[in-house]
Amino acid sequence: MNKNWAFICGIAIGVIIAFVGLSIYNSQSRNSSDEVIYFDKLGDPIKEKSFKVFQVLEPGVALVKGEGITDYLNENSFRLYFGPVYMLVNDENKYYSDEEIVSVKSGEEARKVGIFKYKAEGDIDKTVSIIKIIKKQED
Repeated sequence: MNKNWAFICGIAIGVIIAFVGLSIYNSQSRNSSDEVIYFDKLGDPIKEKSFKVFQVLEPGVALVKGEGITDYLNENSFRLYFGPVYMLVNDENKYYSDEEIVSVKSGEEARKVGIFKYKAEGDIDKTVSIIKIIKKQED
């Protein structure tokens, strides 16, 4: 009975180790396909003045959607976020959270600083602009 029990435990441990190894390999190969490219100088300004976080990638980095439709008749400026997707980054140790609204304040602007290539769900290749909210630049 002890030999049978040892054999079954060995098989079970082997299967668990194989699944853990495959999941680690899969997560590393997925992350290695991500590519971040920063420009040498600031890119074009972004027209959107607020963004909604839909996925936090790491502290200070999030995928956001720009405002797409604004109700200008409403004093509270009701916004729907159906605009383009961006990767928003900051150097100020700001942490983002899901569903957070990030606004561009007076005297600031959102500028393109690079591009981010990644694989989305369904193994679809995506490329989005990397943006940063900075003090307004004089042209």
